[in-house]
Amino acid sequence: MAPKLNERVKRRVQIQFLRKFGAKVEDIARLVKVSEPTVLKWIKEPGCVDKPRSGRPKVLTEEMRKIIEEEIKDRFGGSKRRVEKILAAEYPMIKPSRHAIREFISSQAWSRPYKVHSSPMLTENNIEDRLRFCQFLRAQGFAAKTSESQWKLMHVMFTDESPIELYPKPNSQNMRFYTDSIKKVPTIKRPKFGLNIMVAGGITGFGKTPLVIVDQGSTLNAEEY
Repeated sequence: MAPKLNERVKRRVQIQFLRKFGAKVEDIARLVKVSEPTVLKWIKEPGCVDKPRSGRPKVLTEEMRKIIEEEIKDRFGGSKRRVEKILAAEYPMIKPSRHAIREFISSQAWSRPYKVHSSPMLTENNIEDRLRFCQFLRAQGFAAKTSESQWKLMHVMFTDESPIELYPKPNSQNMRFYTDSIKKVPTIKRPKFGLNIMVAGGITGFGKTPLVIVDQGSTLNAEEY
């Protein structure tokens, strides 16, 4: 990481001062704590301030970057196209391009987009059932901080079910094949009607249950459990 401007000026002054009094390059590098090529470079260049950098100046000002961050970071529906229109209206003489906006966003720590997941809302019956179940566990002593309650919790069984498919359909978004020709991309063969079963199982404090294969066409209702 490059030192700040005042540090660079300070080191350059030190190098030129020591060199003026006959100090060797290796001694200057050791005292100022820079490399020898840096010492040689700053000895040859007169003055103590860096020359203006070549190349195109930055288009986005600090105010523009704040606007981009306010419109994109931690917000739903933020888009580069919308930000481009806002900046074009605010700064009609400059009109930053979408490429400059994209480059700035990609350089930020918050630039990674995440997919938003949805979950079903609990109905009033769901909430009442869960409260009733928690009250039952508390009344039976499951929530107490005693050895007896811990022993009771060991007997609670958590169950779940999951489908298993022998030939699952590949995810075209995640399964990418990098090559120089589309003819080299392999084809994944799978039957039209592959084997698909539903399995269920449970775990307790004493271990796990064997997997139970659910009959085809049956529904895992309270009676099946």
